[in-house]
Amino acid sequence: NNVQIQKCIYEYQSCLVHSLAMDLSKASLRADSRRVPAGGSVTLTCSVDASADWRYDWFKRQTSEYSKSFMIKSGTAEQNITISEEGTYYCRGGRGDPVVFTEDSNTVTIDKIKRHLKTARITQNPSWIKIFIGERISLTCVISDGDGAQWEYEWRTTSLESLTKITGDWVFYTSISSAGDYYCRGKQKMDLHPTMWSYPIRLTVHSSKPKATLNVDLLSGSGYWDLTCYVDTSPSTWKYFWYMGEIPSEIKPGQDAAASNKQILVSQRGLYWCRGGRGEPVYYTEFSEPMKVGTNQGSGSLVSSPLMTGMVCGNLLLCGSLVLLFIFLLRKIK
Repeated sequence: NNVQIQKCIYEYQSCLVHSLAMDLSKASLRADSRRVPAGGSVTLTCSVDASADWRYDWFKRQTSEYSKSFMIKSGTAEQNITISEEGTYYCRGGRGDPVVFTEDSNTVTIDKIKRHLKTARITQNPSWIKIFIGERISLTCVISDGDGAQWEYEWRTTSLESLTKITGDWVFYTSISSAGDYYCRGKQKMDLHPTMWSYPIRLTVHSSKPKATLNVDLLSGSGYWDLTCYVDTSPSTWKYFWYMGEIPSEIKPGQDAAASNKQILVSQRGLYWCRGGRGEPVYYTEFSEPMKVGTNQGSGSLVSSPLMTGMVCGNLLLCGSLVLLFIFLLRKIK
């Protein structure tokens, strides 16, 4: 400024007065808020208590007292700028050619409100690993610490770009296109910023129904047959249903069967079937092949009865003994 003043002395007397007035001018900085909301901004206003035609330079340094300052904007005609980062800011005014600057303004320190990012996760019900076409599945988007707030939910899958739902539950019956990765996130109704996307949950959908298998064993000497049904996929997830007759009619506990879910004991001869079921509403497997118990009549698999064979053989032996005794007595009488 001394050089400018000396130049003015030699050129124009009035310029000297003008430059001295500038030297005494100081910029002032104010902010509409000292804290930047998450995802928001703060407006800074720089002003000089003098006539118009000022242009403004804007500076920032980190919140550390000894950090280096750097210019973020230069020569703006507007008194206002918008910032979204924390730090310490100041400004200055300048005008004329060559430019004469005011003193630096006061500093304003802006802090950033630390946003506690809520997280989303997906729960699956039922939580089966192996899912078959046509099964009913419920997915729920759960927001950590999200109780009491009004949330909207957004879902994304491998085959579906985006789906917005009011509730966090997504219930559907599976198809081949249901296979893939599922993501969700939530957003409070009055908030512009959603949570992060959840980690994916993967659904694998098998295209055909599983089929039950029925095994039959005779309990020796008891007159009962042991029927065992199983489904060759995650056995613990299935309940078993039992049927009898050419047209399958369900056997309920107490109807000539001691039911223990996977196994039953039966004494009545006939045609038996089984199948598995799980979920609500119940999703059924295909019926097993029918098994014919205690007889070789009709179709189906034959289950022989050693007990019956023994009874027949015993009766023949008894009859034979009686015949021999009768012949012996006739000879003795003669």
